[in-house]
Amino acid sequence: MWLLIYDNVDDPDLDLSFLLPRGGSCAITITSRNSLLGDLHPEGHLRLDIMALDEAVGLLLYGLGDLATTDQARIDATVIAEALGCLPIALQQARAYMRQTKCSARAYLERLSKSREKVLRQPIKYQLDSRAISTYAAFETSFFKLPEVSKKVLQLLSYFHWGGFPLELVTLGAKYQFSEYEEVIAPHADDFCIGKSLLDDIFLIHGEWDVTNLDTMMLSLQNYSLVSMISGVGTLLLQMHPLVHEWVRLCIPEGEGRSYQAAATLLLALGARKNRTVATQYLSSHVKHMSGLWNHLDLNNASAFRSILARNGVYQDAVELQEMIMLKLKKETLGERDLNTISVSSNLAVTYLDLGMLNEAEALQQEVLRCRKEILGEQHPDTILASSNLALTYRDLGKVKEAEALQQEVLRLSKEILGERHHDTIAAQNNIALTYCDLGKLNEAEALQHNVLSLEKEILGERHPYTILASSNLALTYRDLGKVKEAEALQQEVLRLRKEILGERHPNTITALRNLATTYRDLGRLEEAEVSFVEVLNRSKEILGKHHLETINASHHLAIVYRDSGRLQGTDDLLEQVLLFRKRVQGERHLHTILASSDLAVALRLQGKLPEAEALATEVLQLRLELLGNQHHDTHLASYRLAAVYQDQGRFNEAEARLLGTLNSMRKIQGSNHPRTTATMLLLAKVYCSLNRFDDARELTAMAMPIISETLGDAHPQYFEAMEILSRLPTPNSESEAQSP
Repeated sequence: MWLLIYDNVDDPDLDLSFLLPRGGSCAITITSRNSLLGDLHPEGHLRLDIMALDEAVGLLLYGLGDLATTDQARIDATVIAEALGCLPIALQQARAYMRQTKCSARAYLERLSKSREKVLRQPIKYQLDSRAISTYAAFETSFFKLPEVSKKVLQLLSYFHWGGFPLELVTLGAKYQFSEYEEVIAPHADDFCIGKSLLDDIFLIHGEWDVTNLDTMMLSLQNYSLVSMISGVGTLLLQMHPLVHEWVRLCIPEGEGRSYQAAATLLLALGARKNRTVATQYLSSHVKHMSGLWNHLDLNNASAFRSILARNGVYQDAVELQEMIMLKLKKETLGERDLNTISVSSNLAVTYLDLGMLNEAEALQQEVLRCRKEILGEQHPDTILASSNLALTYRDLGKVKEAEALQQEVLRLSKEILGERHHDTIAAQNNIALTYCDLGKLNEAEALQHNVLSLEKEILGERHPYTILASSNLALTYRDLGKVKEAEALQQEVLRLRKEILGERHPNTITALRNLATTYRDLGRLEEAEVSFVEVLNRSKEILGKHHLETINASHHLAIVYRDSGRLQGTDDLLEQVLLFRKRVQGERHLHTILASSDLAVALRLQGKLPEAEALATEVLQLRLELLGNQHHDTHLASYRLAAVYQDQGRFNEAEARLLGTLNSMRKIQGSNHPRTTATMLLLAKVYCSLNRFDDARELTAMAMPIISETLGDAHPQYFEAMEILSRLPTPNSESEAQSP
């Protein structure tokens, strides 16, 4: 048996297949940076990438004898390996450099930090198993073999983050002529023309786009191991080793840096689209990579970057950019009363809402409304929209009466100016319905949402996204009404339609599954709820990213299912992670942050950590009273949960007093048939049992049971809880005997 070796077969134009002998008389080994050669024998293709960290450390310590066994040596070698990205040639060069100069690992690191380029250009010498070539020289050898256009692509990519570049972004940029922003708020700056010119030069041939040209460029880059491709969600992702990435930037001629920076900035900005694309979830890391440029961005690029960050849930950074844009518009460009400035202010208010900065959002929206009234008049559609946005903020602040009044005015003006069948008029009805839900006017909300759904079906058809959204909103109202079976049926239909029309991976489809899973939880079908929430969490991580708010919402819901299933171990840890994230991203006074605190308090109570549970539940109640008032349904829930802590602490009289007030408010606002109302009745019945007031406990439980049976079913945990209370009550005769002297 012969061994035939083809070494360093890197030339992509060489067709090696004609040089390979046929038959089984010899074994053939081919080494190459061209991964396509692996297709000659896929089963025997061994891909060599960067080293694992342990392997890299072993290489650096090889030949050091006893020195290699010390803890400090391993620590220093680990730091070097990480600094060099575990790239074999860089590690070999570092090892040779240290041996030849007799410098320690710590001294090498110091040289690397101060004279990085010079160190990485130092050739490897006196090594039997290596050519006299430096890390950077190896890159240069590959780079100069590339076609000119591929060199330009690589230089352009060096201005993005080194990992996770979605190739779909180039296709998207071409679709919009490398020039058409989603939103233009100011005249184009000089860099716009510079960037567009370079993008056209790289990606268009004779002014025409052809995706196969992009394929050719990517193949040439992969042939010389300068980039690698991995599969993302709906798009290929380009990766570049950090050392290659930094070397390419260093090699860009001084006079061309501005052009490449302008082109990269423009291409990234063109990824900001109103509707999510397959590239959307991958863009925020590149926006953050360019954070050093934010203060120097022109207004259109800055606005696009803000949009990308907000769409990916990076709200703090989005606010920073939006505030910078608004300041520039007011003071340097258009002035405070320019309509574009006012639109930017409106967008900033929306981001404030996402962060839970409700008072700041309210103040800004009031200013937007005032300006639009003065400039456009009260009946202009943009003025009506500003009123609608302010009303939604009033809802979030718990100012539901003010929200209702303003929304009634919005609806009146919309009908008068746009007509009853205009989408904005129908949307105004839907918004009032949501406010009715907050006010406890659930029957009025249901009637209004039936009307909205009927209009959407008639005007747009049953499969239109707005019609499906109307069905989803009606289902949520059914759930608030305690009509959870009707909610389930409608949510299953919404999920089916969204899967059919949008696909299983669309964010709106994920939301539909989450809503259905929440209804499963309300129905006590915790196993089905858990399966669905796990799917929602996995999809959200994959499609939206692990730091997106929808992903955190999914983690939050899943933790509640674990808690309700009695799987308390680790639930408080998961809820604490959710709470920490919400505090950091949304702020401590955001309603979702407060809800996370409330759910954590329940988990602590169930684990018997009553002092911690009481402190947290008290804090939640105080915040909800302050932000929402004492008639809001979330305030009622906070009061109920604090009473549950009192019950577990044996403070029965305090629990009774709080529950009586809460139950009275719940009946007025949410109605006697609501699941939260029946849950409060059962808790109060338990308190009565603890106070030996068995007749009161029996009466309250008997009142709750038929409601639970009708709305939730006999298999619901509330029904079993009611049965358990009744089973523990003494019979009336034995009770009388026990109380007689």
